[in-house]
Amino acid sequence: NLLGEIDYRGLITTAYSDEDGDKNKFDSIIINEDDCPVFSDITTLNIENKVYHCAGVSSINDNLTIIGSGIIILEPEGDSINFNNLKYYNNTVSNINDIYSVVWVIKGDVSVPASTDNLVGNFVVLGKDEEEYCGEENSCGRFIVEGSSEQLIVSGGVIAREFQLNRAYVGENKDEAAEQIINDGRLQANPPAGLVDFSKALPRFSNRIN
Repeated sequence: NLLGEIDYRGLITTAYSDEDGDKNKFDSIIINEDDCPVFSDITTLNIENKVYHCAGVSSINDNLTIIGSGIIILEPEGDSINFNNLKYYNNTVSNINDIYSVVWVIKGDVSVPASTDNLVGNFVVLGKDEEEYCGEENSCGRFIVEGSSEQLIVSGGVIAREFQLNRAYVGENKDEAAEQIINDGRLQANPPAGLVDFSKALPRFSNRIN
């Protein structure tokens, strides 16, 4: 069970405080409700060595640029959060710590609008605490991609209880997936503090033939 590799309580619980603010046992700064940004408005977010724990989120602004390596835990305003296009800041990489990596932990459903064609990060779609499985109820931990003729590329990974993939993209050679989830290796290269064991539990892929 990969979700067992995530110490959810440890990530969001204050272990001590210093001049930088409240920190968890992994030495990451915890950003709680009063200091959370309005995700539908912001254009850049620096997550370096931070855990954002924010509720009442309805959508993520289009073309939000992620800087740093960290964790964003979101609880939706309703049943789901709309994820518009995301990207990493185009930084210069001189060592492994310069590789940006975001992990999204969603306590509800993820909804990907028809206009979204690019997402970044590793998505862990847990659903709400009271939902143990996906039946007819919403917010159980679904990853829902709305239909369109455009291809969706997720650079990272997705763990969810249920997938609804509705794109109808047809490539030039008619051999491309309408939804591509590409393990870009960022999480394994530079996992956020507190998710080292989780990153090790994920599968690795290689083009090498043994």
